[in-house]
Amino acid sequence: MNKKIQKEHKIFKQNLNQLPSPYSPTCFIATIAYGSRIYSKLNYFREFRDKFLARTKLGNKLINLYYFVSPRFVNLIKDKTNLKIILRHILLEPLLFFLKFTIFYSNKGFPSKSS
Repeated sequence: MNKKIQKEHKIFKQNLNQLPSPYSPTCFIATIAYGSRIYSKLNYFREFRDKFLARTKLGNKLINLYYFVSPRFVNLIKDKTNLKIILRHILLEPLLFFLKFTIFYSNKGFPSKSS
């Protein structure tokens, strides 16, 4: 990793501790796409992160990558309303469907195939 990226990563990690609670760290991309960090759909993203991703090494690496890359991505799209709409409908809504399904069946158990 070059020195510039290392410096940015260090600053970013320091800033994570200053994010607002109770949902710290924030779901940057979903928040900018939906327009509010308290939007109810964001809870599914947070729950999936906490219940599934945060419990594995690979999941933690994905979380760290997301929190490293997403603030830059958010800065690129924050003033682009049409791009946020596209992001919501093409990426986040289908992903949200998957997350709801996964969370629901992890809480209830998958239906058994009894004939």
